[in-house]
Amino acid sequence: KADTLKEIRDIQNKGVILRVLDLPTTMADYGSNALMMETINNIIIELYTMMAEQELNNIKNRQREGISAMPVNKEGKKVSKKTGRATGRPERELNKDFILVYDGVLKGLITNNEAMDKLNMSKATYYRYVKQYKESHTEEEQI
Repeated sequence: KADTLKEIRDIQNKGVILRVLDLPTTMADYGSNALMMETINNIIIELYTMMAEQELNNIKNRQREGISAMPVNKEGKKVSKKTGRATGRPERELNKDFILVYDGVLKGLITNNEAMDKLNMSKATYYRYVKQYKESHTEEEQI
């Protein structure tokens, strides 16, 4: 709402007369009553922007309610009742390249930064893989 009204005011400050096709009061020429009609039009436009913002908030709330009502699967992810698919991005499997390079880090042959460079990974992605690697190896040791 605030951004829309700011844009409208910026346009009007440049001397542009705002005409809204869905708002007949903006299409007429009022001569001596122009100031009064401009004020009325501004009030109507502000009302429309407020209603649009409220509708967006309602949509977001309904979406949040729908997501929170979803059942949870064994992995702790929410699952769509309609499609049966889990929400979110699917987890990626650790590839052989990562395991080979990270084994070098574990043996002290290379540093984490060198491993990131070799794998062409960002820091966040690299450490997400490290965490996944450690979790998978901890589970294997427990078995």
